[in-house]
Amino acid sequence: MTASDIKRTAIYDYLVQVFPDRKAPANMIMTNFVNQVNKAMPDVDISYGFISHQTKQYLYNNWEHKSKGGQSLGNAAAFIPSLKHSAAPMLTNIDGVATDDLSDDEEELVLQDFKVKDGLEIRHFRTNKVIDSMLSTFDDQGGMMSTINFQVMGKSGTGKTLLMMCMARDFKDVQPDMNILVVNSEMTEILMQAYIKKSPVLDGIDLLVMRKYHPDLWAKTFMKALNLKRWDLIILDSFQDLVVKLQDSLNLNSSKTEAWLVNVMSDMNNRCGTSFFVLNHVNKDGQAAGKSYLKHILDGMLEIERDEHDKTQRFVSFSKNRVGLDSVPLYYEILKDGDPRGFKGEVWWDKERYDRIHEQKQFAERNKQHIEKDLDRFTASEFIEDSEDAYN
Repeated sequence: MTASDIKRTAIYDYLVQVFPDRKAPANMIMTNFVNQVNKAMPDVDISYGFISHQTKQYLYNNWEHKSKGGQSLGNAAAFIPSLKHSAAPMLTNIDGVATDDLSDDEEELVLQDFKVKDGLEIRHFRTNKVIDSMLSTFDDQGGMMSTINFQVMGKSGTGKTLLMMCMARDFKDVQPDMNILVVNSEMTEILMQAYIKKSPVLDGIDLLVMRKYHPDLWAKTFMKALNLKRWDLIILDSFQDLVVKLQDSLNLNSSKTEAWLVNVMSDMNNRCGTSFFVLNHVNKDGQAAGKSYLKHILDGMLEIERDEHDKTQRFVSFSKNRVGLDSVPLYYEILKDGDPRGFKGEVWWDKERYDRIHEQKQFAERNKQHIEKDLDRFTASEFIEDSEDAYN
C-alpha cells in the first residue's frame, strides 16, 4: 500500500466509527474535526487538506438525512456537486489524476507554461445581431464565449427575464445543437406562462421552475437539472433568490450557500465549458444584491436600464466586460405581432443608434487625446517660458 492508501484507510476507519452517531454534517466545523482526527491518530501525519477532502468524499458517498417532509435528500448537495456531464472526471487535477490520490506532502507543484493547449478551445455562441459585438471581441464575429459568466443587472421591472428568454431563442436559432437551461426561482409555473406568451417560440430550450417542487427538494432538484445534459448556457433567474431557495435544503446559512453556488458555477465553467447569465436585482445604491462571492468569477456586468427621458425605451450596456466592449448603450425592443421589423418576441437591436453613439464616443476620445497633446506642447513651449519671465 502507498502512503496515501494507508492514510485514506485510517481516515475512513475513523469516519465509520464517528459519523453514524453524528447529526447532519453540514453543521460540522471542519477545522475542529481535523483537530479531532489528528488527536485520534497521532502516529499518522495527515494534512488538513487530505482529511478535509476524504471526509467530504465519505459524506458524499454515505450520508443521508430525512427532510422535514419525510423525503430522503441526497448528500451531494451538502458538499460536492456531482457533475456527470463534464469534460474531465470530477475532482481531478490538471493532468487528469484523481485528487484523492494526492496529498499535500507528496506532490510537487508544477506550473503551467503560456502555450495554447489542444482540447481547450473557446466556443462562440452567436445571435447574428449587433449584441454579438458587445458580448466579445476575441473573435471577428463576436458572440457569447464558452466558460464566461455575465451578471445581468437592473431594477425590478426593467425586463431582465424577458430579454434573456428572447436572447436564448436567438442563440438557439443560430446554433440548433446548443443546450440552454433557464432556471427560474422567483415565479410560479402559471406566471411563467405569461412570459412565454410574450416571447418567441422556445422549442428546444429547457426550463426549470423551482417553485414547482417541494422546498426540501430544491437543492436536489437543482443538481439533477445540472446533470441532465452538458449545458452550453445556463440562465439563473435570479441569483439571490436562488440562494434563498437553496439554503434551507442545503442546511447552510446564506453566505455559505452563495459560496456553494459560485463553486458549482466555477466547476461547470472549468469542466463543462458552461457559460452563465446570472440575473440579479440592484440595491438602492445601484449595486448588485448579495454578498461578494459572485463578483470574483464574473467576466462582465450587463446592465439593463430605462432611458431617463423616455421610460418606454430600454437599453443595455456593460459596466465591465473583460472580453468585449463596455459603456456603449445599445437600445432594443421586444417586437410584437405584426411588427414589420421581425417576428413576435424577437429582440430588435437599434444598430443605427448604437453605431452613431459608438462613433461619437470614439470621436470624443480622439479629440480628448489631441487636446491633451496640444496642451502639453503649449505648456512646454518657449512662449510660456518667455511670458513667465516677463511677468516676473
